[in-house]
Amino acid sequence: MKLQEHLQNVSGFHSVMKIFTDWLITGETSLSKLKTPSKLVEPITKQIRAHREFQDDVEAHKEIVDRLDRTGTYLKYYGAKHDAIVIRNQLLNIKLRWKRLLWKTEERSRLLNSAAREDKRVGCLLRFSAYVIMMVL
Repeated sequence: MKLQEHLQNVSGFHSVMKIFTDWLITGETSLSKLKTPSKLVEPITKQIRAHREFQDDVEAHKEIVDRLDRTGTYLKYYGAKHDAIVIRNQLLNIKLRWKRLLWKTEERSRLLNSAAREDKRVGCLLRFSAYVIMMVL
Protein backbone atom coordinates (compact mmCIF):
# COMPACT_ATOMS: atom_id res chain seq x y z
CA MET A 1 0.00 0.00 0.00
CA LYS A 2 2.75 2.44 0.95
CA LEU A 3 4.67 1.77 -2.25
CA GLN A 4 1.56 2.47 -4.32
CA GLU A 5 0.96 5.72 -2.42
CA HIS A 6 4.56 6.77 -3.03
CA LEU A 7 4.20 5.95 -6.74
CA GLN A 8 1.08 8.12 -6.92
CA ASN A 9 2.95 11.00 -5.24
CA VAL A 10 5.84 10.67 -7.67
CA SER A 11 3.52 10.45 -10.69
CA GLY A 12 1.49 13.44 -9.50
CA PHE A 13 4.63 15.45 -8.82
CA HIS A 14 6.04 14.64 -12.24
CA SER A 15 2.84 15.56 -14.11
CA VAL A 16 2.32 18.82 -12.19
CA MET A 17 6.00 19.68 -12.68
CA LYS A 18 5.66 19.10 -16.45
CA ILE A 19 2.50 21.21 -16.72
CA PHE A 20 4.01 24.01 -14.62
CA THR A 21 7.26 23.96 -16.58
CA ASP A 22 5.32 24.28 -19.84
CA TRP A 23 3.34 27.21 -18.41
CA LEU A 24 6.54 28.80 -17.13
CA ILE A 25 8.14 28.57 -20.58
CA THR A 26 5.05 30.20 -22.08
CA GLY A 27 5.12 32.99 -19.49
CA GLU A 28 8.81 33.65 -19.95
CA THR A 29 8.40 33.72 -23.72
CA SER A 30 5.42 36.06 -23.64
CA LEU A 31 7.22 38.47 -21.30
CA SER A 32 10.29 38.53 -23.50
CA LYS A 33 8.25 39.29 -26.63
CA LEU A 34 6.34 42.26 -25.20
CA LYS A 35 6.65 45.62 -26.89
CA THR A 36 7.90 48.64 -25.00
CA PRO A 37 5.18 50.62 -23.21
CA SER A 38 3.35 52.98 -25.52
CA LYS A 39 3.23 56.73 -25.04
CA LEU A 40 -0.36 56.99 -26.26
CA VAL A 41 -3.47 56.65 -24.10
CA GLU A 42 -5.34 53.88 -25.88
CA PRO A 43 -2.41 51.50 -26.51
CA ILE A 44 -1.02 51.93 -22.97
CA THR A 45 -4.48 51.20 -21.54
CA LYS A 46 -4.65 47.99 -23.56
CA GLN A 47 -1.13 47.04 -22.49
CA ILE A 48 -1.96 47.63 -18.82
CA ARG A 49 -5.15 45.58 -19.10
CA ALA A 50 -3.31 42.69 -20.78
CA HIS A 51 -0.55 42.84 -18.18
CA ARG A 52 -3.07 42.73 -15.33
CA GLU A 53 -4.54 39.57 -16.84
CA PHE A 54 -1.05 38.09 -17.01
CA GLN A 55 -0.41 39.11 -13.38
CA ASP A 56 -3.64 37.38 -12.32
CA ASP A 57 -2.50 34.24 -14.13
CA VAL A 58 0.89 34.41 -12.41
CA GLU A 59 -0.77 34.88 -9.02
CA ALA A 60 -3.01 31.87 -9.67
CA HIS A 61 0.09 29.72 -10.22
CA LYS A 62 1.62 30.63 -6.86
CA GLU A 63 -0.38 27.85 -5.21
CA ILE A 64 1.01 25.35 -7.72
CA VAL A 65 4.57 26.40 -6.87
CA ASP A 66 3.83 25.95 -3.16
CA ARG A 67 2.28 22.53 -3.79
CA LEU A 68 5.27 21.46 -5.89
CA ASP A 69 7.59 22.57 -3.12
CA ARG A 70 5.68 20.64 -0.45
CA THR A 71 5.40 17.48 -2.54
CA GLY A 72 9.01 17.70 -3.69
CA THR A 73 10.23 18.15 -0.12
CA TYR A 74 8.23 15.12 0.97
CA LEU A 75 9.63 13.05 -1.89
CA LYS A 76 13.20 14.19 -1.14
CA TYR A 77 13.00 12.91 2.41
CA TYR A 78 11.15 9.66 1.72
CA GLY A 79 12.70 8.65 -1.59
CA ALA A 80 16.00 7.22 -2.68
CA LYS A 81 19.05 9.45 -2.37
CA HIS A 82 19.73 9.71 -6.10
CA ASP A 83 16.05 10.62 -6.65
CA ALA A 84 16.27 13.23 -3.91
CA ILE A 85 19.15 14.96 -5.69
CA VAL A 86 17.22 15.12 -8.96
CA ILE A 87 14.09 16.40 -7.21
CA ARG A 88 16.09 19.03 -5.31
CA ASN A 89 17.70 20.27 -8.51
CA GLN A 90 14.35 20.43 -10.29
CA LEU A 91 12.82 22.38 -7.42
CA LEU A 92 15.72 24.82 -7.31
CA ASN A 93 15.49 25.37 -11.05
CA ILE A 94 11.72 25.96 -10.92
CA LYS A 95 11.98 28.31 -7.93
CA LEU A 96 14.71 30.34 -9.60
CA ARG A 97 12.76 30.66 -12.83
CA TRP A 98 9.58 31.47 -10.86
CA LYS A 99 11.31 34.28 -8.95
CA ARG A 100 12.77 35.65 -12.17
CA LEU A 101 9.30 35.62 -13.76
CA LEU A 102 7.86 37.44 -10.73
CA TRP A 103 10.63 40.03 -10.90
CA LYS A 104 10.13 40.62 -14.63
CA THR A 105 6.37 40.90 -14.12
CA GLU A 106 6.84 43.53 -11.41
CA GLU A 107 9.35 45.40 -13.57
CA ARG A 108 6.86 45.43 -16.45
CA SER A 109 4.20 46.79 -14.09
CA ARG A 110 6.49 49.63 -13.05
CA LEU A 111 7.30 50.47 -16.67
CA LEU A 112 3.64 50.51 -17.68
CA ASN A 113 2.61 52.63 -14.69
CA SER A 114 5.43 55.08 -15.37
CA ALA A 115 4.42 55.37 -19.03
CA ALA A 116 0.77 55.91 -18.05
CA ARG A 117 1.71 58.67 -15.57
CA GLU A 118 3.89 60.34 -18.19
CA ASP A 119 1.07 60.15 -20.71
CA LYS A 120 -1.33 61.82 -18.25
CA ARG A 121 1.15 64.64 -17.60
CA VAL A 122 1.64 65.24 -21.32
CA GLY A 123 -2.12 65.20 -21.84
CA CYS A 124 -2.61 67.82 -19.12
CA LEU A 125 0.11 70.01 -20.63
CA LEU A 126 -1.45 69.75 -24.09
CA ARG A 127 -4.90 70.68 -22.77
CA PHE A 128 -3.44 73.60 -20.84
CA SER A 129 -1.49 74.77 -23.91
CA ALA A 130 -4.62 74.57 -26.05
CA TYR A 131 -6.53 76.56 -23.44
CA VAL A 132 -3.83 79.27 -23.33
CA ILE A 133 -3.77 79.50 -27.14
CA MET A 134 -7.56 79.85 -27.20
CA MET A 135 -7.38 82.64 -24.61
CA VAL A 136 -4.71 84.52 -26.56
CA LEU A 137 -6.59 84.34 -29.83
